[in-house]
Amino acid sequence: LSWGSNDISIKFNASVCITLAGIALLLGAVDPARVKSIRLSAGVTASIASATLFQHISGINLGIDTLIFDEAINAAATSEPGRMGIPASLALTVIGLALVLTTFGRTRRAAARLAVFSLCIAALPLAGYLFGADQLFSIPRYTGIAFRTAAMIAVLSLGVIALVREHGLATTFSREDAGGAMFRRLALPLVLLSVTVGLVRLRA
Repeated sequence: LSWGSNDISIKFNASVCITLAGIALLLGAVDPARVKSIRLSAGVTASIASATLFQHISGINLGIDTLIFDEAINAAATSEPGRMGIPASLALTVIGLALVLTTFGRTRRAAARLAVFSLCIAALPLAGYLFGADQLFSIPRYTGIAFRTAAMIAVLSLGVIALVREHGLATTFSREDAGGAMFRRLALPLVLLSVTVGLVRLRA
């Protein structure tokens, strides 16, 4: 799936994983009592993504990348036809696992931490796209990932962080003390400032 003529495409399996993770996240926010459905959607996400990650690590082709749709050989930033890259497969494995952990009371803290980890994975290629650093998103066997995939992973990660309101960053944002107020006021300006300084430095 590509939104541009010469763009890195979103792989079909990545689209499936993102859709299923989105369903699990939506259920967790709207109807958390549907534990089985959440675990099923999140579990399938983690299974597909981890199987893809296994292919990257082992060099074994399980045949899951082109099971539904085929892709031309030598597609941009792609090691094998139809195979999502290591950043996407790792991040989606983590997101799937995090969503499963949100359904258990004792493991929700771990889910919040995993969501921060997947957000960091997505932030690296997004920074590469923003600053024009091709090495951060275009090396086929290492960093290859579509912009839309990275953006959707970032959104899913933020969704999981917001879902686990009692732990992690969500707790810091929602605190009613002076520290929470300061964090809410400074978080976005600090991010924007760092991005602006980086862009100005590159242009200069």
